[in-house]
Amino acid sequence: MKRKSLSRQIYGYFLIVIVLSLVSVGAVSYWQSSRALDDQVKQYMEQMVDSANYQTDSYLQAYELLSNAFTTNSDVRSFMEIKPDDAYEYYEYSVKIKEFALVSIKSIVTLYKQLNMIYVTGQHGRSIIYDNQNLFFNFDPVLVQEKFTNLMKL
Repeated sequence: MKRKSLSRQIYGYFLIVIVLSLVSVGAVSYWQSSRALDDQVKQYMEQMVDSANYQTDSYLQAYELLSNAFTTNSDVRSFMEIKPDDAYEYYEYSVKIKEFALVSIKSIVTLYKQLNMIYVTGQHGRSIIYDNQNLFFNFDPVLVQEKFTNLMKL
C-alpha cells in the first residue's frame, strides 16, 4: 500500500476541520437568524392585530354613537308612536329625522362617505329613509312591509 504523504494528511485534516467549522458556523447562524426572524414576524403580527382591533373598535364605536343618537332623539321616538294613517305627522317627522340624520352623519367624519343610508322603521309599517349618497330609489311599500315583518320575526 501506498502511504500518503505528510502534506496530504495535513491538508486532509485541515480540510475536515475547516468544513466542520464552516458547517457549524452556518448552522448556528441559520438557527439564530431563523429565531430572530420568527420573533420579528411575531412582533409585527401582534402589532397588525392590535392595529386592526383598534380600527375595528373605533369604527364600531362611531356606529354605536350614531345609533345611540337616533335612539335617544325625541323626533325618532315620536315617529315611532304616530298613527299609521296620519300623513301630516309622517311628513313632519320624516323631514325632521332626515335633517337630524344629515347633521349626525356630518358630525362623525369617519362615517360620512361610508354610510349610504339610514332606515328608521316603526311598528306601524311606516319608514323613513335618509339617503347619504343622493341616490334615488323607488321603494315598494309592500316590499318594505315584508322586509319589516321579516326583521321583526328575528
